[in-house]
Amino acid sequence: MFHSLFQDCIRNISGPLGIRIRKLYYSNRFKKCGNNLVISEGVFFDSPSNISIGDNVWIDKQCIFITGKVSRKNCIHIAESINEGEIIIGNNAHIGIRTIMQAHGGITIGDYFTSGADSKLYTLSNDVYKSDRGTHNSNKDELFYTLKPIVIGFNVWLGMQTIIIGGSIGDNVFLKGNSISTNAIQSNSIAGGNPVSRIRNRFN
Repeated sequence: MFHSLFQDCIRNISGPLGIRIRKLYYSNRFKKCGNNLVISEGVFFDSPSNISIGDNVWIDKQCIFITGKVSRKNCIHIAESINEGEIIIGNNAHIGIRTIMQAHGGITIGDYFTSGADSKLYTLSNDVYKSDRGTHNSNKDELFYTLKPIVIGFNVWLGMQTIIIGGSIGDNVFLKGNSISTNAIQSNSIAGGNPVSRIRNRFN
């Protein structure tokens, strides 16, 4: 209760003071925290103890981080994860404005990561083939999910409004804005579309 109230109090403090307070608080609340952390205004963390952050990471305004394991009882499709329920972000990352990371299946991100504004990363979803009683009701036995981790390599850049629903992204990938990815993207790619397809090499 105390931590929730305190986070509400410091979330929207503007300017250098707010950045300093959030850095001091979350560096002790995260599972791991590197140097030079910047957390801008309006960022929401659900269970920050499941988050590991590298050095020189900037989390921009109004991002949302959702962590924690869920029961596998009603998970129909499950892909194994090395860090289920956790978010791990490497060094030198910029998490763009209003990025959402939902990490029940686990999210692992390499160094030099960039997410454009309004990017969304999801590892848990309702199973569309089983959800014949909606996605929210009082009978938990009628709710069915898929659980699929996200693994992102080195120097990956997600364009604005991209959506990642599980899967892996190799090193040196640029994903064009408004793309939707549900599977693997090979290293050194520029990719885009819905569903995502590889366009060409990113670097020669």
